[in-house]
This record gives sequence, structure tokens and C-alpha cells, in this order.
Amino acid sequence: LASGRQKCCASIKNFYKSRFSQLSRAFWSPATAKKIANFSKIL
Repeated sequence: LASGRQKCCASIKNFYKSRFSQLSRAFWSPATAKKIANFSKIL
């Protein structure tokens, strides 16, 4: 059970890492910088 949970956490982490790198590549303009600031406030 514990190993299954670790695999799940790892896949979630990898998913967020890949999403974040895609977003950061797509996003570096002033307007999107504001969106990221708002998003980080939500987090």
C-alpha cells in the first residue's frame, strides 16, 4: 500500500513539474506574469 502511495505521489509530482515547465515556457509576458502572481496568491 505504501509503495502504491509513493508511486501515486511521484506521478503527481512529475505531472505538476511538466505542467509548470510548459506553463513557464508559454507564459513569460507581462500579462501572464500578473496571472501567475494571482495564481500564486490562490495557492
